[in-house]
Amino acid sequence: IAEQARNRWFMAYCLHEMGNAARTLGAYAEAKQHYQAGYALREEFADPEGMAVALNHLGAVAVAQREYAEAERLYQRSLAIYRKIDDPGGLVTALDGLARTYCASGQVQMAIHPLAHALRIATTAHFVALRLALFVTIGQLLLQIGRQEQALELLTFAQLHPSASHETGARARRLLDQSASPPLTRAALHDRLDDLDKITAKLQLELATLDPSYAPPASITPRARLLVEPLTARELELLQLLAGGLSYQEIAGRLIIAVGTVKSHAHHIYAKLGVRNRVQALSKAIELDLLSR
Repeated sequence: IAEQARNRWFMAYCLHEMGNAARTLGAYAEAKQHYQAGYALREEFADPEGMAVALNHLGAVAVAQREYAEAERLYQRSLAIYRKIDDPGGLVTALDGLARTYCASGQVQMAIHPLAHALRIATTAHFVALRLALFVTIGQLLLQIGRQEQALELLTFAQLHPSASHETGARARRLLDQSASPPLTRAALHDRLDDLDKITAKLQLELATLDPSYAPPASITPRARLLVEPLTARELELLQLLAGGLSYQEIAGRLIIAVGTVKSHAHHIYAKLGVRNRVQALSKAIELDLLSR
């Protein structure tokens, strides 16, 4: 019907769902064709979000076909788009896909950094369903490094949580079925795991201990490590000028850039600080000791 109506925009949605169906059935070559066709339509309409979604699905197909280098390339392309359009949910999904790629290819250590980054974003943005999806990937990682008991608890929690998506629950079940250990009961789970936020905090510490080599840039203070994503040097410079009470026009003149560019930088600063305006941004910057340099 969409083809007959020449509704190419809706055809992209159809191709997306056809790709999902084919991938679920294990018809990866067919799924890849549908996703690629959908990507081409999204590109035609200059729809970056749709392009990034298609790249994520193509990445998942590449992982299923054990084409790990290609999967990494696709997820990195998706990440670049999501960063450009400032889509935190998309960033979490792409980072999770990248981590799954590393786990599937046996590069477990490489998966820790994207998982830690994704978990920070999902927690800050209160994305419960995405956090549970990350729990499953972290559970997979823990299984691979021999932390069986901890992995089983996490996977069971993700499987049973009412906010978990169907795909998350199914992934958790598959990993639990592949484990040689007996499954946990609801009662045992209740006794051994706390609530979602406490589990998240424990996992953040766990990921940090698993990858001691990863640290924020030296210019970022310890408290600023709580940020979803560190501020760039340019953003820190602009934040100082905002703190000085300068208007966007005055900042543009000082930095010799367009007012629109100043507004764009300010928007990214607010997003990274998790605030909505200049007053809140300055309060958060003082709390995180970002203005002390």
